[in-house]
Amino acid sequence: MNKINNRQELRKEIVRLNRLSLEQKNQIKSDLHSIKENLTPSGILSNLVSGFTGIKVNKENFIRDGFVYTVSLLIQQFFLKSEKKFEAGVYGIIDKLIDKLRSAVNNFSSHEARKRERD
Repeated sequence: MNKINNRQELRKEIVRLNRLSLEQKNQIKSDLHSIKENLTPSGILSNLVSGFTGIKVNKENFIRDGFVYTVSLLIQQFFLKSEKKFEAGVYGIIDKLIDKLRSAVNNFSSHEARKRERD
């Protein structure tokens, strides 16, 4: 802090100190509000989840994110089951095609073998 030499400097210093005081009061109010929010049940739950997972949980988005995650998980499970059914169907079709191809090759080769035997 500099030495105040005249009335104008004194007024400027008073304005600066009043501004600083207002900023500090607002910071204290903000800190108290944050403490109150952390002591609510939802704040405690948010802090617990953050502590266990190590991920900072935004309380305002906690329910929305949980809902989105749940829907995403359900959709993934649905597609996983659908994928398994589709995969089983494709394998069944491919197995049938391979059996028909083997049968055709066997018929063709046995037909050729009979033809050679006749000649």
